[in-house]
Amino acid sequence: PLGLSVSAAPALRLDCTGLTTDMTYQFQVSPSLAGWTNVAPPFSASAATNSQYFDAQGGRLFFRLIYLP
Repeated sequence: PLGLSVSAAPALRLDCTGLTTDMTYQFQVSPSLAGWTNVAPPFSASAATNSQYFDAQGGRLFFRLIYLP
C-alpha cells in the first residue's frame, strides 16, 4: 500500500518581475536589515517573471533578490 501524509503550514509567495532571462539570482533574508543570509538555492531566470514560496513561520523577516554575476 502507498502511504500519504498531508500537512499544511503558512507560506509566503514572492513574485518577481523584470528579470533578465539566463541571469542568475539569489533570494536573501534578514531579520534586521543588518546582515543577509542566502535562502533557497540560486536560480537562473527562464522568463521575465518568477514566483517562489518560502516558509512564513519565522516571524518578521525582510527579503531581497540579488543578481549573481
